[in-house]
Amino acid sequence: MRPHRWPALLVVPLALAGYVVVDRAHEETAPVGDGRDLTLSLEEQGLMPVAAPDTALGTTWYCPGGVVGDDADHTVIVANPSDRDLQGEITVYGDPDSANPVIVTPTVPTTTTAPPGDEGDETDGGGDTTTTTSTSTTTTVPPTTTTEVPPPAPASAPFDVAAGATTELDLAGISGVEPGFTAALVELDGGEVVVEHRVADEDGTDVSPCASTASPTWYFAAGATTRDAVETLVFFNPFPDDAVVDVSFRTDQDLRTPEQFEGLVIPGQSVIARDVGEVVTRREHVSASVVARSGRIVVDRLQSFDGTEGVQGLTVALGAPIATETWFFPEGTVGAGVDERIVVYNPTDQRAEVDLEIIVDDPGLTGEIEPFELTVPPEGYEEILLNQEARVTSARGGEGALRHASVVRSVNGVPVVAERQSIGGPDSELPGVDLVLGSPLLADEFVVAAGDAGTDQALVLLNPDSVEDASVTVSTPDDGDLTPVSGLDGLTVPGGERLAVVVDGVPSGTPLVITADRPVVVERRLAFDGDTSSAIAVPV
Repeated sequence: MRPHRWPALLVVPLALAGYVVVDRAHEETAPVGDGRDLTLSLEEQGLMPVAAPDTALGTTWYCPGGVVGDDADHTVIVANPSDRDLQGEITVYGDPDSANPVIVTPTVPTTTTAPPGDEGDETDGGGDTTTTTSTSTTTTVPPTTTTEVPPPAPASAPFDVAAGATTELDLAGISGVEPGFTAALVELDGGEVVVEHRVADEDGTDVSPCASTASPTWYFAAGATTRDAVETLVFFNPFPDDAVVDVSFRTDQDLRTPEQFEGLVIPGQSVIARDVGEVVTRREHVSASVVARSGRIVVDRLQSFDGTEGVQGLTVALGAPIATETWFFPEGTVGAGVDERIVVYNPTDQRAEVDLEIIVDDPGLTGEIEPFELTVPPEGYEEILLNQEARVTSARGGEGALRHASVVRSVNGVPVVAERQSIGGPDSELPGVDLVLGSPLLADEFVVAAGDAGTDQALVLLNPDSVEDASVTVSTPDDGDLTPVSGLDGLTVPGGERLAVVVDGVPSGTPLVITADRPVVVERRLAFDGDTSSAIAVPV
């Protein structure tokens, strides 16, 4: 077993820690060793959704994945925490066949093979770690072709968003929007704006930030196409020129590059949705890599479970535009009817050595949990179901829940992608399905758009610095100023710890602004009827 490396994240200076700090005063970032051009702005680097500064003359956001019609809703939520009214325009694009391609006669089959070596079960050497890795097999996937269906004409509408307020745009209410998969392009005449979108259907509800940049690459660590699950990738090309992409899938059995996803053309200014289960059938695990041959796009994953196997819920999330060395997850719950797993995907051609660090709320009561040490093969994955790990269950004790934060950190410099999956039954503390991409960024200001007085809302604050406490305030915009929410002013988050708070008494349609005196990570959790929605807050 490698030496205990838990203190490394907390005591290494920021410039060497493998994550990025948002510093609007100087626009400086810490290197992460992934080949990014650090001369670009934070928005241009595209690590994750980031709000443009208040000096920006305009803002553009991209909301790829959602369905309109058939008991499904897709709503865009625009938050303006600034001190000036803004005007914008939303343009909605529809998928011509709504992810249901017409199947023609299969042609020559496609053979896909997992790379040799680097396979098999990996453990951390502690003897109590259960991980899952891909296995080496060859799979034949018969390709299909699709008929050409002309896309619906884009539908546009102007809108206003007042200073210190949010505006909700129900895509079904925009003239010209047809039922089916939709994507939205949101343009405004100022900065500091954050845009999220809410999706809902008979399986559940989820809210997730839209994208602030397009990218030639998108990576998804998790996904499932089991009998009760539907995984859909939604490709949005907001630009005039066509984009051409290749998509590969790593399952729990093999590596697949289906012909239908090789050289997939995403026409300019269009959205295309594809059901992954049509080519990757009945798999409990599906990681995906989307790599453009030409152009830039935005990709969402819609993942649903219909309840026939006991799990029901709906999630929507962007992929990771870039693999990085460090991912932060402020929230985590093990027990109380909730199963939690961390999935680490390595889209590179090099082996990644990764530590999964668990930060418990009360180490004096539970003891500290030794990090899990993982070896992730090239183009492979590892996942840890925390409920089955002895070091977690012993710390948890009894039937209570263990609340914690998680940090995924590559220790050999090979970038990875990490997601957290939580599944809870209808009577659990966190019902439904929740899939969250971690945060590669630390910042001292965040904006949360979604949330209303009728929805339970919590914020989880993580201070990864082991030495200095962080002072954090949750506020609402008020006539150009920030007014602290009652009971949430000057919260102390000790070094190396997290703090969960409930947000009460905030009127509907009011954004939240979270400010800190040192870099932190913020996660927002919403409780809907039978489903739970979590997302990393958007840095400003």
